[in-house]
Amino acid sequence: MTIEDFEPSSSNPSGIYGQTCNMLIFRPNTRATGSVCEQVVQSSFPKPHELDSIRKTFSSEELHERDAKGSCAMKRLAQLFKRQKLEVTPLPDGTAEMRTAKTEPFYEEINKSELAFHWKSFALQHACSEVFRSDADMVHRAMQKEFERLASHLPQEHDDEVQELLRRAVKRGCQASRFCRAARTHRPHHEL
Repeated sequence: MTIEDFEPSSSNPSGIYGQTCNMLIFRPNTRATGSVCEQVVQSSFPKPHELDSIRKTFSSEELHERDAKGSCAMKRLAQLFKRQKLEVTPLPDGTAEMRTAKTEPFYEEINKSELAFHWKSFALQHACSEVFRSDADMVHRAMQKEFERLASHLPQEHDDEVQELLRRAVKRGCQASRFCRAARTHRPHHEL
């Protein structure tokens, strides 16, 4: 199944052949502000970014207990990715990536109806769920370890520098998940 299976066409006017998208893989794109995982995780941290508040968030039960269902609720994802102007963009090889849109992209906040099925919303939620369903702890540990490593070399605490440390730590944490590693190599994540 490819992106075209979800898009409307003359042979498939509704754009629905089924609600699975095993072939859909999100690849990191340098033109985008980050991957699905990175955007979801970074939205969990309070602003302004201060070392103590970030450490407190790392140790909070809320971050540890966040699961795929809570992290990847479609209403939350729709609001986050609309605000960031990040859009699911299909590629010719059947994969998709996140790209910065010129205008606010559309995401269906409740994507349960077959009559109003929106494949980009489904793809966004699927990518998020795949990361956090089995690898949330792995992402959290890798992210926290990288943040502490980077913070130990920080001479002074400035919001911009702390924000960059957090961004780099989140990126490292997300890269630790099997789904993100599979996306980089185009291999199913269960093979990693």
